[in-house]
Amino acid sequence: MTTLALKAPWANENRRPGSHLPKLSVLWLLLVASLTAFIAEYAIGSRSIGLSYLLQTMSCVSCGLSWLFARELFAHREKSGVWPYVVVMVLFAASTTLFVTRLMGLERDGILAVLSEATVLISSTVLMLPFLEAIDRFGRANAVEKRFRSMFMLGYGAILGTAIILAIPSLTGIEHTGQVACCVAALMMSFFALKYRQGAMVIKQDLKTRDQEFVQMASDLTELLDRERVYLDPDIKVSDLARRLRQPDYKVSRCITQHLGFRNFNQMINDYRTAEARRMLSDSQYDEFSILTIAMESGFGSIGPFNRAFKQRTQKTPLAFRRSR
Repeated sequence: MTTLALKAPWANENRRPGSHLPKLSVLWLLLVASLTAFIAEYAIGSRSIGLSYLLQTMSCVSCGLSWLFARELFAHREKSGVWPYVVVMVLFAASTTLFVTRLMGLERDGILAVLSEATVLISSTVLMLPFLEAIDRFGRANAVEKRFRSMFMLGYGAILGTAIILAIPSLTGIEHTGQVACCVAALMMSFFALKYRQGAMVIKQDLKTRDQEFVQMASDLTELLDRERVYLDPDIKVSDLARRLRQPDYKVSRCITQHLGFRNFNQMINDYRTAEARRMLSDSQYDEFSILTIAMESGFGSIGPFNRAFKQRTQKTPLAFRRSR
């Protein structure tokens, strides 16, 4: 069984934080060990028969490991179970059995012939499975993830295609050397794919942590506005809110625009002030208050900005709003 396990891309993107990364790293190390064993066996040749046999045994599982690595590389939460690992272990056991029987000089007939055919068939199928892993949920991925998956398929396809071409009888003289080159390329590509995924997960986890930070900040900021009514201070500034929240000004501004949905700080404050003015203008107990007084009581510093903000949000002037009550 030819030892070609390939991986690909070197772009940058996303996936599930945390839990699957240790498993991905372990699978990559096993894949590296298998591919390295094939390269080392080629370098050693007949100088150490025992070591050569051991390296051949280690390298015969590389196609299965390439599938497991790709499966974990594009893992999503719905993927679970141990059946892929069972398949690869059975494939490894069958390959090892055939290898040992060959060393013993046993004829491949009967059960051994069936086992040999089945192993070749399953190995060929497994070599194609990384493509399916990359295609799975491709349509649901974002643009960056699609590029990553596309580069994976291109890289994997290039190495697999090269290995198939090398199997042409007329190229027998360079087949082994070419397969070693494919293994080296697979090692490099799998490394870049691993580092890409690890980096993307770190970024995503960091974004998730920061998002949780902003959710808490938004809650604290809303409490300042709803309960403490800080908007009634006509001189309130972003820096004042930042000081109360013990956060940098830029974070508070980002929280206002990205998490509370306001265009800017002024829009948020004027929305709260206008809501306060509407409440007062709708209540008959404030009928003795002039429009200017209500503007000042709502936190506005002058009548002009109050009238503009009020009409923008209600399509009425404060006086018309009061009369239509």
